[in-house]
Order: sequence, then structure tokens, then C-alpha cells
Amino acid sequence: MIPAPALSSFIAGAGSLERALLPVGQRLWRVASIRFGATTWDSRDSPLFRFSPLVKMGAIVPVMYVAENKDAALAETILRAPDPGERRQVSRRNLDDRQLVELETSRAYTLLRLHSLPAHHALGAQILDQLRGTLDYGNTRTWAQYALDTFPDCDGLEWRSRQHDAHLCRVLWQAEPNVGHNFKIRRQIELLSAPGISIVQRLAFQCRIVLDDDI
Repeated sequence: MIPAPALSSFIAGAGSLERALLPVGQRLWRVASIRFGATTWDSRDSPLFRFSPLVKMGAIVPVMYVAENKDAALAETILRAPDPGERRQVSRRNLDDRQLVELETSRAYTLLRLHSLPAHHALGAQILDQLRGTLDYGNTRTWAQYALDTFPDCDGLEWRSRQHDAHLCRVLWQAEPNVGHNFKIRRQIELLSAPGISIVQRLAFQCRIVLDDDI
């Protein structure tokens, strides 16, 4: 069960959160499955998803996790750590069937900025705490569901990564399936290709991560 204070405090403070506008033509990065495609929206229920699954009228709402640059996209997925900054190992098998994709939006998105409250604000402090390296996403999923249900003008959430340099990360949701959500694909890099391995190795070194050669 999710503690009641976690949701009640979010409800009390969510109205103070600012909005962020992603305009048409905004560049975004994501790590996506090669098999399922670069622009596929996700309806799965995975323990690794911080803000999903979401439900509307009994149906799963498709989501897409994206970031402002390739480093944030990688740091929040295959290189994600429960305790960012601590030395650890990651298997190169995590790169299998994965591609780094740069997308361009074909419509505007309005996002609720979870990072718009200062740390001394009660909810701001709680958000910062929940967005640390923890893999317990009960509270953050509840917040996302509340935002989806309460703010019809919002198409997702925006927060600052605690994994790498506070880069902006976003989750977009497809609450209205008949609204166009097409993206232009600008770049696709398979992570097991030579360019992909080079990008991952560079970031892994910065994040004190050792890639195991076990493929």
C-alpha cells in the first residue's frame, strides 16, 4: 500500500507546479527496443517504470520516456543505478536489442514540471527524495496517475535526472489515442554498433560504471 501522506501532500502542492511547453520540432532522445521500433509507445507494466503504468477508463495509457540529450537517456535506462555515483558493474548484455534514438516532435506537449518547486518547499523536498536512485516507484506512479486524472491540459511530466548532471527527463502520455503523436526520427544508433559502444563507454566512465565483456 502507498502511504496516504505521500499522495495527500502531492495533491496539496501539485497546483503550485509550473508547466513546461515542448514546441513542435523539439528534439528528444530515448533508448528504445530495436525489435519494437524507435517511436513505439509503451503499455507494459514493468517494475523499472517510474511513472507508469497509468490507467484511464479501465485501459492502460501508453507512455514514452524521453530525455533532453543522449547522456540522460542512457543514464536513466541501461546505466541506471540505485545509488548514482557509486562504482558498479553493468553487463554489456543490457545493450542487446537497444538503440539510441533522436526524435523530433510533430506536435506541442505541455508537461507538469516536478522540479519547479524549491527544495525548502514541503512537496519540493519530497519530490527530490523520491527522484533519487531508488527503485521503489510506488509514490511516483501514484503522483503520475493523479496528474493524469486531474490536469487535462498536461501531456506528461518533466523532472531533473538524479543519475547524471540533472538533465531534463520526461514521460509523455497518450491519454487521447486519436490525437496525433507522430515523431520524426532524426538519428538511430544501435548500442552494440561501434558508435553505440563508444557512446556508452564514454558515459559509463564518467558515471564510474564498468561494462562487463560477457557477451
